Amino acid sequence: ESRVAHADDLNVGFLRRLMEYNFRLQYSRFTLDNENCLTIVFDSHTLDGSPLKLLHAFRELAIHADKQDDLLLDEFRSLSPAEPRLFGEIPLEEKEVKYAFIQRSISQLFAEINDATPDPNKYAVNYAYRILALTFKMDYLIKPEGFMMDVLERIRGVFFEKSDRTAQMKVTAACKELQKLLDRPKEAFFREMYRTRSTFGINPAVNHATIVNSIEGEMPKMDWPVQQNYATLALAVPDYVIASALFHHTPPQPDRELFHLYLQIREADFFRALGFSLDFVDAAGVLDKKAIVQEIKEIVQRHRATYPNLKPNVQDLSFDRPISFAKSYLQMLKTLNLSKAQ
Repeated sequence: ESRVAHADDLNVGFLRRLMEYNFRLQYSRFTLDNENCLTIVFDSHTLDGSPLKLLHAFRELAIHADKQDDLLLDEFRSLSPAEPRLFGEIPLEEKEVKYAFIQRSISQLFAEINDATPDPNKYAVNYAYRILALTFKMDYLIKPEGFMMDVLERIRGVFFEKSDRTAQMKVTAACKELQKLLDRPKEAFFREMYRTRSTFGINPAVNHATIVNSIEGEMPKMDWPVQQNYATLALAVPDYVIASALFHHTPPQPDRELFHLYLQIREADFFRALGFSLDFVDAAGVLDKKAIVQEIKEIVQRHRATYPNLKPNVQDLSFDRPISFAKSYLQMLKTLNLSKAQ
């Protein structure tokens, strides 16, 4: 069991919500214990309590307990923490940087849509990539909990769940969700910024072939915005490929580190504001070929024992402008050989 929140008053709102939520759970269930604590519990007869069943049950219980505590405490004032939280505090300066990144990134996206060049009604699919790329990047860079995490998951659902909505309608719905983040008070964001320790991961592990398939399927989407000189929409495609892989999967470690390097390059100002000393991009936005190639070589060296055939084609990387670099970087990732040592 895991206590989620203490109920000072039995509000029908959260009681009904958790009753309905129980129908989505396969192994565990929300209940109210003798001390008026909302608790998620799992039990099983020993006879059918196989190790695999226990693994799935504990994972479900832990993930949903972690998600629901922040959401319930934020929405219902009659709830209070059930027990002291054991997590690492984030310095105020780091919270300020992350909050500024959220506000600036969403405001910039809305400015592009309002500029109507190209027309978001006519090219809604391209803006969908732009929105999803930002959504997945914020998830990776901010590591949100509670309300923000729920909003980002709803945006993902807007685009990936089956529905009769057009691409234009989906873009509009996603923007409404992002507006909620713009309107949210800073103090509310700060309450949900803390470090956690995790036992169970949400994302499934995948092999490099899955990453290659994603790159091959999405890279052609860059062609039209490149031809039309819409740099932001063109860069949204590689941003989406890499951030989406980090959002949905647990890729092999070399892939993960190369994805992280890409985001350090693309969001250099964010990392500098956090205090990282990175030389990949200068203040004017010019790429440093020597620093980037050196970092790629260091990543390869760290994993040489496990992946002896890992030899990125760094000679094919293009550094003249961000669009050509991003496209060549995806091409480099696609041709990696991640076969393990025998």
